[in-house]
Amino acid sequence: VSGVEKAANLVGNIATASNEQATGIAQINKGIEQVSQVVQTNSATAEESAAASEELSSQAEMLKDLVSKFNLKKNPMYYKEGDFAETNTNTNIAKLSEKKAVKAKKKINLEDGGFGKY
Repeated sequence: VSGVEKAANLVGNIATASNEQATGIAQINKGIEQVSQVVQTNSATAEESAAASEELSSQAEMLKDLVSKFNLKKNPMYYKEGDFAETNTNTNIAKLSEKKAVKAKKKINLEDGGFGKY
């Protein structure tokens, strides 16, 4: 009878160890599923970032093309000292104001009194 008790005891220990291993494997599977979800999320985010980057690059190229059509004047912010001869800023502003005054068009009176009766 003692041999049967030992065998039953061993079978019980094996069953307990098997249950513990099953619990451990279930936890490992859950961890792998979580890692898989994080990888999928990161992959989707990377794809979105790549698409946004491509769009931004395209828009930057368009902006570059648009800005290249402007004639930029001397701006001290972009040049180091001594690159250009100094100019009198007040004189330049006065000249620009005169040009704008000359270019101003006569306004048309659109009030009711200007039409008369028909």
